[in-house]
Amino acid sequence: MLERIWRENYPFFRALARSIAYREEDVEDILQESFLRLLKSASLPTEKGPILSFMRKVVWSASIDSYRRRRRDFRLRARVAGSAQEPPNPLSELLQADREQARNELLHQLCDVLGELPKNHRQALRLYFGREVRTITQACSQSGLPYSTLRSRMLVAIKELRKLLSLKDAYRICLEHEGRSGSAPG
Repeated sequence: MLERIWRENYPFFRALARSIAYREEDVEDILQESFLRLLKSASLPTEKGPILSFMRKVVWSASIDSYRRRRRDFRLRARVAGSAQEPPNPLSELLQADREQARNELLHQLCDVLGELPKNHRQALRLYFGREVRTITQACSQSGLPYSTLRSRMLVAIKELRKLLSLKDAYRICLEHEGRSGSAPG
């Protein structure tokens, strides 16, 4: 009976362990340890409702124990190495991964939009933002273009970028809305 209930609720237990452990191998270890704790338990309830609740508590406890053990091991290794670095925090690592994904999506979108700009506007942006220049005057001296030409190209390019990005974003939002609601926007 214990094994059948475990198999039926395995996805739930896996999600519960995953909410604390962020690495797949840690999740597997937690689930194995939890099942062993259940098998060794002398005070196992006999009815399905209480046994399911008991299993959830065991998985939760094993997850927390694993998290504490990992933090403790990290601090010990840091002390031995002489480092004052904090142990990894799963929440901050997930947030960092989300930030990196958002940054990559934005860069991908910018590359698409930059390709739609006229060549002289792309060159002006590349000259100013792509090099180690601090002012438009320095960019002019590097390129040999007059100040007013480079400045106007940059301003037009930035204006076009804003317009293209807002159009693409509006289009994406409309498509997302259409996909969620099942009807066309507007």
